[in-house]
Formats: sequence, structure tokens, C-alpha cells
Amino acid sequence: MLWLGLGWCCRSQVSDKEWVQLQGKILLNSTVAKASIYIEGPPAGVDVLLDSLVVKHAQKAPPAPAPDFENLEYGANIMQNSNLDDGLNGWFPLGPCTLSVHDGGPRVLPPMAQESLELDDEPLNGKHIHVTNRSQTWMGPAQIITDKLTLYATYQVSAWVRVGAHASGAPQTINVAFAVDSQWINGGQVLARDERWYEVGGALRVEAKPATRVMVYVQGPDAGVDLMVAGLQVFPVDRKARVKHLKRLTDKVRKRDVVLKVTGADGAAAGAVKEADGVEVRVRQVSNSFPLGACIMRTNMDNEDFVDFFTKNFNWAVFGNELKWYWTEPQRGQFNYSDADDLLRLCSDHGMCVRGHCIFWEVDNAVQQWVKTLSTDDLSAAVSNRINGLLTRYKGKFKHYDVNNEMLHGSFYQDKLGKDIRATMFKTASELDPDALLFVNDYNVESMCDIHATPEAYIQLKREWLTHSHGHADENGEYKFRGHHGEYHVDVTTPTGKVSQTFTVDKDDAPLVLNIKV
Repeated sequence: MLWLGLGWCCRSQVSDKEWVQLQGKILLNSTVAKASIYIEGPPAGVDVLLDSLVVKHAQKAPPAPAPDFENLEYGANIMQNSNLDDGLNGWFPLGPCTLSVHDGGPRVLPPMAQESLELDDEPLNGKHIHVTNRSQTWMGPAQIITDKLTLYATYQVSAWVRVGAHASGAPQTINVAFAVDSQWINGGQVLARDERWYEVGGALRVEAKPATRVMVYVQGPDAGVDLMVAGLQVFPVDRKARVKHLKRLTDKVRKRDVVLKVTGADGAAAGAVKEADGVEVRVRQVSNSFPLGACIMRTNMDNEDFVDFFTKNFNWAVFGNELKWYWTEPQRGQFNYSDADDLLRLCSDHGMCVRGHCIFWEVDNAVQQWVKTLSTDDLSAAVSNRINGLLTRYKGKFKHYDVNNEMLHGSFYQDKLGKDIRATMFKTASELDPDALLFVNDYNVESMCDIHATPEAYIQLKREWLTHSHGHADENGEYKFRGHHGEYHVDVTTPTGKVSQTFTVDKDDAPLVLNIKV
């Protein structure tokens, strides 16, 4: 028995006993200069017999039937005994942990559930599940919901969670998870830093064949750490109603009333045109100021249909890889800006704005190998050369820059060059191209499914670059601190009153000395 393949589109086991049909599909996303079809597979010396070869347009697969949501009750919680009025009925411990019901939990729904359900005045009863004797991180309360899920429906997940006191005092991950047959789905997670109640939320949609078993469970904290859960809600949301709501918001915040005053040929002296005069007005919007963008790559430029669709439907662009450091300088000193230049020229020819993604990338596996092997001094020089070379070459070409990509998920440059390198990157970018807007960008920030990318962690990135200091003047009447470059406000309080002043800390090796009269 041997393997035989038709190019890279299909393969099968064959023998010399019978004919075997090879069948497959290929999809070309760009224009090609040359295409070849070949058969390969058996070892050298083995003959291959071909009876016929047919290449034709593949038939389009019939569309899937529309989901049946007729009996779906939007906003109805599918969790049994969610409020725990019936004790632990419907719940069971996942693993040999212990579940018990206690009072002292929250009495209001989590904010996200309140917004979706519009139930501001329907409080919880204060009961919660307390999980003890947890010897594994995955242990916690669980419930089977197989028969309650509707295929293709979108469900929102919401709950209050908390951890008990523990010796380490380390932050604890808490996750609402769904086991759909053999697949694990993240229903939301949060990082609990203390013993208060935290909101956890997320969403899921099951799109595969009807599952034979679906289990929802809460897990995450270290072994030995107690876990508490209150008001777990899993309810379907009406996506069509949500779209209508968004359209109403669009009409309110993205539109403006316009009045066209039509007058006679001689201006106001001729008086306003009357409806009876039969004047017809036709207005056609030719462009949209609202930024709507898409990601493009150099290979897309070879596909005329793609380019036509892209330039007609979008007014902003971002390059997939072509501006990243590992693309523009894959080997030390060997530069490739041609792909970025081509894409920039395409966007410029069609009057499109472009985001610069990205100057640096903090995640370790996105850093090219030659950069990883540099000494601290050489790395510092390479970083300086990269940002100066890129922003000097393209000054004024990019409206936005993602300066240091995914700082919530990686810290390569910070680990190698110190904590100040991030602020230095932004400061240098601002100096080299002052008209470009600089962004702190990351993923999963708003999804509540990634403990590394919470809104709080995102805000903390900015706080890392702001200096706050508080204390008392010394015997010389001086108060000293070391602060980031930027704008400052200072309050000096004395027994007789308070004096406020603003000042700017610019880059300089010498200390900034300010005289403040009180």
C-alpha cells in the first residue's frame, strides 16, 4: 500500500490491485504567473498509472438552513436553581470537592447582566455556593445544560465570583468554562486580587452538530483556595435586536440633519423656491468620514477583484506583516521596505489613511532570532536604529502607530532594556513624527476571556508612565523626585495656605529646578 497525491490538494492510499479516485479542491487567492498540476507520492522506480484528469469549477456548497429560534426565550436563564432557593438541586461538585450554600453574597445582578436584561430592580437573594476541599484547579461547582442550549444561538454568561483567604496571597484566576463534548470553551475569566466579589462575564455560541453533553463549571483558583459563586446566569441574547439598537445609536451619533435652502438664480433676492415650482433634489454621499478599515497584505495587490472591493468599501488600511520589524529587517542590516512601499502607494493612490502596525512587538516569539542574540548595548542601538529608520523614512505617511505591540502579553524589550524602554519608545516616536497618533494596542481587552488583557491591566500601562509623588520638603526647603518626561501639576500646602503650579519636565541630563513661592 502506497500513498499517492495530486499536488497538495488531495492524497490517498493506493495499490496495484484496483483503481482509486483522487478528488480535492484548491482555492487561489491571488493572480498567478504559472500553475502546474502534478502527481506524486510513490518511491522512485514505482510506476504511476493515470486513467483521466479533470479540473473544473467546484460546485458551491448549499447554504446551511437558517437556525430555528422560534422557541428561544431571549433573556431567560438556562441555569437550574441559579438563585439557590432549592439548595444545591441541579448542581454537583466537579471532582472530590465540597459544595455548600451560604448567605452573604451580592444582592444585585452583575452590571453586564443588568444592561442586557434591563433588570435594575430585580436583586439577587444573597445566597452563593461555597466550594471547599479543592485539591485541583479545575474543581468547582458544575451543572449539565445539554438539552437547554439551542444551536447557533448566542448566550451571554454572567456571575459574581470570589476566593477565600489563602496563605500565598497571590492573585487567583477564576474561569467560567463550558465542556462541549471534548471541546473546552472559555465563558469568561477574571483575576481576583483580593477577597472581594468580582464580576465575570463572556459569551458563547455552539455551531457544531448538537452536542451529546454540555457541562458548565467554575474553576481556576489554586488548589486549597476556596471558591465562591453567586448568581450565575447563562441566557440567550437577541442579536437582531442588538443590531437594531446599534442602528438607532448610529442614527443618533453618526448623522446630522442638513437643510438645503434652494433659491432662485439671482440669490436671495429672487426668493425661496416653492414646492409647486417642481424643483427636484437628489443627494448622493460620495465618501464617509467614519473610519472603516481592513487589513491588507502585499499578496492581495495581485488580485484585482480584491483591490477593487477593498478600495471601494474601506477608507483606512493596516498592513498585515509588511511593516513589522521581522519583515523589514529579517537579517541584521538586510532591509526590505519594498512591500510596505507598494502597499502605501496603493493606499495613497486611493486617498486612504493608513495605520502603522507596528514599530516593535513585545511578545518573545514575534522577535526575530538575530535580535534575541544581541547584547544589551547592541539591542539598545538596534532599537534606536529601528525606530529612527522607520519613522524617518515614513514621516507623515502613517496617521497612527502601534508603537509596541501587545505589551499586556509580552515584555521582551522591557526585560532586556529595563522598564523605561517603553516610555522611551513612545517619546522617540512622538519626536520623530509628531503628527501621528500613538497607540497602546492589544487584544482581548474588552472580552473578559483573558486575565492578561483586562481593562484594568490596560489602564495600568498608562499609569506606569505617569509619576506621582507625595512627601515633605527637607530642611533646605527642597523636595526631590525622579519623574517621566511630560506635564505636571504640583500642590504645595503650608500652614497658611496652598499654592498650585504646573510645569513641564523635558529631556535633559541636569535636574530641573523650580522655584515655588509660598
